[in-house]
Amino acid sequence: RYGVDNVFKLPEIQTQCQKNKKEWNFKKLSNILSQKDLTVISGIDEYVNNEIQVECNSCGNNFETYPSYMIRCYVCYPKYSSTMEQELYEFLCGLGLEGDIIRNDRSIINPYEIDIVLPEYKIAIEIGGLYWHSERNGKDKNYHRKKMDLVNSQGLRLITIFEDEWMHKQNIVKHRLIHQLNLYRSEKIHARKCMIREISVSEYHKFLEKYHIQGYVPSKIKIGSFYDNKLVAVMGFGKTRIALGNNSKNGYELLRYASSVISSGLPNKMFRFFVNNYDVNQIISYCDLRWGNGGLYRRLGFDEIGISKPNYWYFKDECHRHHRYNFRKHVLKQFDNYHDDKTEFQIMDELGYTRIWDCGHSKWLWINNE
Repeated sequence: RYGVDNVFKLPEIQTQCQKNKKEWNFKKLSNILSQKDLTVISGIDEYVNNEIQVECNSCGNNFETYPSYMIRCYVCYPKYSSTMEQELYEFLCGLGLEGDIIRNDRSIINPYEIDIVLPEYKIAIEIGGLYWHSERNGKDKNYHRKKMDLVNSQGLRLITIFEDEWMHKQNIVKHRLIHQLNLYRSEKIHARKCMIREISVSEYHKFLEKYHIQGYVPSKIKIGSFYDNKLVAVMGFGKTRIALGNNSKNGYELLRYASSVISSGLPNKMFRFFVNNYDVNQIISYCDLRWGNGGLYRRLGFDEIGISKPNYWYFKDECHRHHRYNFRKHVLKQFDNYHDDKTEFQIMDELGYTRIWDCGHSKWLWINNE
């Protein structure tokens, strides 16, 4: 196709094509952003799919975003989160739900607003931009927990979705919402037709990144369920963490469960496989209250033994939360503003980070009485 003379020039041709594509994409992206009063500072590449640094032409605010997620400046346009709300609303409309979909309700827990209410399903949904739901914007550590408790007291269950979840893991969010609404559209299978065995780190890692909202976590024991030789569910266990006050002999923690299919008996079959094949005294696990109420644990025979205080993440300008574990005091010594007398939060605040708080977790315990 390229001719004999061009065979040895193919790498040069590819390089020039990539260069041309990059320049075209940069020009196209710049035109789009200029309409939003933004200017690209850095971060563009040939595919235009990485994070880019942009500057607001109106107020000079610098922040990071993704080209596929064309937000406006959050200083000049504080209501951008309504775009995510609109996307969520359109998704719910496409599910053919029964009853009304109520938006921006202030009557249920006045003066607080609830983004979306589904009365027929007794579910309310809050979708929050990281900046607008952070401490920097006045949302302290009790805000999301208090709002959840208020909604729950009215006979509804509040699901709180953070911006980076909707942006980076939208398919998982949608799958979970469908599950919460009992609108199963995944394949339904019988647990008895599944084969259970231990799986590799690679199999476990890939599956969790695709189907679990929190992604991969290292797990000592990784169990997979196969249907027609295809991995359809995973369950991961680790030894209990002494740092969390869990030091029981032969104690384990259920770290992850994720499934790509619907099967009411499958979690129990995988759980029993673990219990029957390992010396297990007790198992603990934690349920993220932003998403669940512990229904799975009840079905597995766990008892709820407590609820933790809200936890926090750090974030700066990018649409991504960083777990506080990554910013422990000894890790912060690498920064120039570190001082022994400063708290972790003081150091992070000086570095331009702020915190966003969740609703806490419920703690569940299973004891082997056999």
